[in-house]
Amino acid sequence: MATPGTRVRLSAYERGIAEALVRGWNYEPLAARELVVEYIKVIRRLGGYESCTHYAALIDRAKRAGHTPSMWIQRIVDIEQGEAMDRGIGEEQSRHYLQSK
Repeated sequence: MATPGTRVRLSAYERGIAEALVRGWNYEPLAARELVVEYIKVIRRLGGYESCTHYAALIDRAKRAGHTPSMWIQRIVDIEQGEAMDRGIGEEQSRHYLQSK
């Protein structure tokens, strides 16, 4: 989260997430903005592929469940590392084919 006195410049997309939190989850505008700023690293890591409303729902759910932004980022890193180690389907299919002959 930003230190007191500093402001994070939100993109139009990120402002849309804050607006969705206000409209759909009854956050006050300042609280919605602060929540987006708190989870800004997660939002930017995931990219703007989903609708603002989708990310608003995810952020609200994460906050209510006590999942911090750092926990979320760590989960993303764990998944990416698992994908990097995955040998893929091709090798698995080849091994099965050779074992069945």
